[in-house]
Amino acid sequence: MVTSHGCVMLLAVSMHLVLLLGSATSSQCAYKCTCNETTIKCSEKQLRTIPDFKRVDLQPDTIDLSNNNIEEVNEYSFVNPKLQKVKYLELCDNKIFNVNRLAFTILTDLEYLDLSNNQLDEIPSEVVEKNTKLLELNLSNNLFGLNTPTIVSASVMVLDLSSCKLETFTEDNLKVTPKLQALYMHVNNFHHLDYHVFRHSSLKFLDVSYNPWKCHCDTIKFFEHLIKFGLTRLQRNVQCLHSNKLFEDIYGPNGPLANNFCSKKLHFTNHEPASQKVATKNDVEPAENNEVSKSPTGTYPESIANLVMHFEVIVITGIASVIIVVSLITLAVVVRRTHPVPHTVYREVPTAATFL
Repeated sequence: MVTSHGCVMLLAVSMHLVLLLGSATSSQCAYKCTCNETTIKCSEKQLRTIPDFKRVDLQPDTIDLSNNNIEEVNEYSFVNPKLQKVKYLELCDNKIFNVNRLAFTILTDLEYLDLSNNQLDEIPSEVVEKNTKLLELNLSNNLFGLNTPTIVSASVMVLDLSSCKLETFTEDNLKVTPKLQALYMHVNNFHHLDYHVFRHSSLKFLDVSYNPWKCHCDTIKFFEHLIKFGLTRLQRNVQCLHSNKLFEDIYGPNGPLANNFCSKKLHFTNHEPASQKVATKNDVEPAENNEVSKSPTGTYPESIANLVMHFEVIVITGIASVIIVVSLITLAVVVRRTHPVPHTVYREVPTAATFL
């Protein structure tokens, strides 16, 4: 028979075990994060810094830190040896402006790294050099501008540099990624690129759509070589941008849009198609908005002026027509009054009934 004292002791032991289990569970995860055997999820927690992962006693393959307010990734952010097996690291949609060159060194099995939609204006070239299993790096929607990233990696196969306000890209940016097969650089500020940069690379796909290309033969030749070497597939016409902010179709999916495309007089369009907005250096909203604003072409006042001019011509022509008609009617009335028409006497025309 269990005494009351024994019941109290049993209850105390049970509560102690519960506390121990709860403590062990909480010690396996980081502050404000939820954990299971494969994932540490810390997204949308309004974090300003990366949580302390030192006490994590798991071996996850995914860490999700997206959609926070994190500003920096330092060399101590992922120092726990338990994190060596992490394959997927999400740091997108934050406010990161600085990444230490040793930040990801401990993540030796890392295969996918997403740093998109942040405020990076530069990144160390050796930032993923030690991550020898990394296959894909996403740096899109950052603020690199003239500081085109040069990523040293012997393993990266996919690199996304879209919407980064880039203006230049040279062989130096490409030669340090010998296994790169897909390069995304759409929606940047490229006016001209040298096709020789890509000719002898390992690339199999290059996306440079939606850029303000220079209206010049070099642009035509650039796309001719991309098509020739199978580096890109055009789904729509390539447009170039003139100094007067007018766009022109210069190259299509079936080749140049005219036989004598280098010397022909180009056909201007007042507005860029809605599906092909081009970002300029002043058009990028702060990275936390995660979108690139589109600049107007500045041709609307000219269009309105043309409409007003055509309307005035139509009105003047109409008034002149009315004046001419009124003048003709007045002239006819005057002539009729001064020269009356002689009275005509009509005789009855005989019909068959007349002879009956």
